Amino acid sequence: PDSPTSPVTDHLTHTRALKLKHQSLEERLELCLLELRNLCIKEAELTGTLPSDYPLMPDEKLPRVRRRIGASFKLDEGLILQDQQDSELQALETDLAVQRQICEAVRKLSLEENLTKPQKKSRLQQCKKEEKKVKDLQEAVFQHRVK
Repeated sequence: PDSPTSPVTDHLTHTRALKLKHQSLEERLELCLLELRNLCIKEAELTGTLPSDYPLMPDEKLPRVRRRIGASFKLDEGLILQDQQDSELQALETDLAVQRQICEAVRKLSLEENLTKPQKKSRLQQCKKEEKKVKDLQEAVFQHRVK
């Protein structure tokens, strides 16, 4: 027990144990950072902006994240569940209700901030197309009611 190598061996064992613990903690930290990155990207897809606490690796640029748009509208249940007296008129009115919601969603997208010029132009063009569809459907509903 009183050998001269005993303190050195204890020191080496302790050093090895600390290195293993350090490596284990590094791996756990890496997993946590990966999970945080994924959560931040999911948040950015919902909000449109990347959180400020997004963990960047050295020499890494912020990722570009596209905002995901979900269906944030409801259709009028009464319009969908009407009697089948005039199914053509009902179909036109349902199409019009859906198209109005689409038009509103496209309009909101066109008003988003942080868009490039081509994106802005494309979204404005899409907005005009959807508005034209609404007007066409309104005209069709009007013509059908006049009959």
